[in-house]
Amino acid sequence: MTNGRLDPHIENFIASCINSVEQLEILLLLRQKSELDVETINRELRTSPTSVEKRLSDLIRKHLITFREADGRVIYRYEPIETHIAVIDDLAVLYGTHRVAIINAIFSKPTDKLKDFSEAFRLRDKGK
Repeated sequence: MTNGRLDPHIENFIASCINSVEQLEILLLLRQKSELDVETINRELRTSPTSVEKRLSDLIRKHLITFREADGRVIYRYEPIETHIAVIDDLAVLYGTHRVAIINAIFSKPTDKLKDFSEAFRLRDKGK
């Protein structure tokens, strides 16, 4: 972190992979514990199973975690692609020391719906 700003690799990772504080906390919890099911994640973070499942699905799509079935339960595993491991490690440290800066970065990024809405009003070249 420099001059109160996050390093670009952290900002880029948040912009492309993290949609909420809850999602980040799920990712960091899995990083710490390696494998968990929805019920355990819900109990640890005191959130809702539906919300946890939504965040987990998004983390799978972004290749940050994987899942498997065991004894009728779905078990989620921290298993990011190689290029994300170092940035997640850096993010975990920063979240412990600069939590407000990380949360601000998450909340300051425009949501896809807001981006889509604003794109509708962008001025376009009349020739196109």
